[in-house]
Amino acid sequence: LFDTYFKMAQKSLSAKSLEKSCKDILKADPEQETALKYLGTKKYEAAEGLYAKLMNDYNKNKTQAAYAYLTRDLKKSVTPLYRESKDYFNQLHKLAPENKTYIKYLININDRLSNSAEVKRLKKLL
Repeated sequence: LFDTYFKMAQKSLSAKSLEKSCKDILKADPEQETALKYLGTKKYEAAEGLYAKLMNDYNKNKTQAAYAYLTRDLKKSVTPLYRESKDYFNQLHKLAPENKTYIKYLININDRLSNSAEVKRLKKLL
């Protein structure tokens, strides 16, 4: 029933309300694929957007000081979003190991987190 509710709710609820609904359903059913996918995708998109903004800011002013701020900000704000997204996509991958979309998300996330061994392992699954 959650899938039907979620399709209808996406048209009328805010992103924050949808996130809360997904987290609530995961407490009752930790394998609810729609909720996991929504939360994983939202965290991934937030991380990618912030990563792009920080990189654009750095590319406008490439100095040692700017690089130091970039690495600090990436570790402080972007990395936690990628890790949270990775947790959701790992759960999805366990539920549907053949799903190429989940594998591609995990490849991108692990690449951003500099986990090259995991990237190689996942690429073999494609």
